[in-house]
Amino acid sequence: MDGVFTQKLIIPSYAVGADNRLRLSALLQLQQEAGERELSEIGLSYGELKEKGVAFLVTRLKSKIFRLPQMGETVVLKTWQREIRGVQFFRCYTLVTEQGERLVDSVSAFALTDTSTHKLLRPTALDLSALSPCSEPNGCPDPGREEPPALIEVASIRPRWSELDPNGHVNNTRYADYLCDHLPSGMEKKRVRELYIRFEREVRPDDRLTLSAAEERFEQDGQTGGVAWVAGSHARGTAFVAKLGYEDEYERRF
Repeated sequence: MDGVFTQKLIIPSYAVGADNRLRLSALLQLQQEAGERELSEIGLSYGELKEKGVAFLVTRLKSKIFRLPQMGETVVLKTWQREIRGVQFFRCYTLVTEQGERLVDSVSAFALTDTSTHKLLRPTALDLSALSPCSEPNGCPDPGREEPPALIEVASIRPRWSELDPNGHVNNTRYADYLCDHLPSGMEKKRVRELYIRFEREVRPDDRLTLSAAEERFEQDGQTGGVAWVAGSHARGTAFVAKLGYEDEYERRF
């Protein structure tokens, strides 16, 4: 497909969790890196955008997960700019094995912002003539606005230095860690099927972030699982809302 950036990589040991599978935050980091590498090739690297006083900030993301790869597995990550709709840029990602097994389909929505005022900008504020959009969809629906059920406060934290990025706030990939670390029932014996994050307000170093969570169980066609929500808020309002869909994973008995 024209306009598609393709990268082959081996899942490193530092990117997997206790279950030997790619961590969700590492998945988002790989996607972020692939998108940035594509933009760098056409003169829209982070540094070049910063010189222009603008930045792309992710507003929502959604991933449909068939299987998370394991340490040492060779995978192929593809990403492409799909379309501009209003003030939002939609980017697709697909992660597959060398043999073509589909692992993850993702869609992220971005907005162009002024780095000084933090205000949204229209896409026409940046020359995007070198960016070749690709109309090819993937198997993941666009991330819409999803609302959680009633939540219960579970933690109050301050951002760590290791979570901050050059924009001076918590990097968007780290919200997946907030989600996984504060699931009411924990992450053990879960086969992740869906990830959703909506970003409302940035989290700065001096913010006190209150995390709230809820979990709903289901049983369908003999398979049990659930949907878990974690949201964070601070003095300026809601910072993010995240959702994890999963199936229970049982040990095989022979």
